[in-house]
Amino acid sequence: MLSDQKSSLKAAVRHKRREISPNPTSDGAMAPEESRKRCRYSGTPAASSGEVPKPPTIPGGSHPTLNPEDHARIKQLKDEVQNLRDTCETLLNYIEKSEEDNNERFRRIENQGQRYYKRFITKTCDSLIGFIKSARSFALGIMDMEEDEEGMEY
Repeated sequence: MLSDQKSSLKAAVRHKRREISPNPTSDGAMAPEESRKRCRYSGTPAASSGEVPKPPTIPGGSHPTLNPEDHARIKQLKDEVQNLRDTCETLLNYIEKSEEDNNERFRRIENQGQRYYKRFITKTCDSLIGFIKSARSFALGIMDMEEDEEGMEY
């Protein structure tokens, strides 16, 4: 039973190879000379030595079946990506510097506010002290007047 399945599978494979192969042999496989003549990468005839040529090596590990326009476009896209990375890095540096500058400005404004507030409090306290001194002087003046009035006889 297993051998029947195996033989029917082999027959199906041979039949499929006959459909695909341009010069099939008796068992349905491609003729050896034909397989050597075809390049497995691009379908073009191979070198006359009978070896399957290796894919061309392109700097950067590019795919061997890409045409020069594709390579140029890939290089252009890589350059654009690098430019975007550089721009993002520049923006991040600018944002960090802006945050530092803003923090410094906030500290200066806070210090100015504290100085202004301190000046305001100092002036207010000085005014209150002056008012209290004036009120005291006024009160002492009134008390002196009352003493003078008591000493005066009508």
